[in-house]
Amino acid sequence: PSNTGITDGIQVVDSEYRVTAVNKSMTSLLSRTIKLGDHCYAACAFDLKICTDCPAEETFLTGQPASTTKRLAFTRDVNGSDERDRYIEINTFPLLDRGNRVVQVVEYIKDVCEKMRLADRLEHARRLAELGEMAARVAHEVRNPLNAITGAAHFLAEEYAGDETLQKFVSLIKRQAVRVNQVASDLLYVSKPLRT
Repeated sequence: PSNTGITDGIQVVDSEYRVTAVNKSMTSLLSRTIKLGDHCYAACAFDLKICTDCPAEETFLTGQPASTTKRLAFTRDVNGSDERDRYIEINTFPLLDRGNRVVQVVEYIKDVCEKMRLADRLEHARRLAELGEMAARVAHEVRNPLNAITGAAHFLAEEYAGDETLQKFVSLIKRQAVRVNQVASDLLYVSKPLRT
């Protein structure tokens, strides 16, 4: 039969943050073995104290579910070769006794690496779009005074046709105006959205 078990990690911790129950998916999710009785922060994060922004701590204190996203450094990929950072989402839920006191917390842990990578790609695409818009604005702003400069150069060339020194400078102005205009055209070209 096919394996239809839960692929997300689930563990239960007591008020001393010791693991009282854990599923097998935690081992593959965190690339490490978690034993019953281990402190969750030592087993999961190799730390000597409760993690910063620990959602289990919040749930113990408030009796309410909590959630956070954490980065785990130096975990191995699915092939067990290259090391890479892994992002996990931790959701915690209280287990209450008859007096409605929180005695244990269930931690539901999900790999959100793909979600984070997608968010990064979307942010990158957004920034590229903004860059394209800015490039288009710059190109238009450059072209307005450039047209005035080119017009003034043509006027000077005709008005002072016999002045060789002035003609050299006018020629230089025209050549540089063509170069700047080409840069503006290139900016406008690359700022156009791709058609699909």
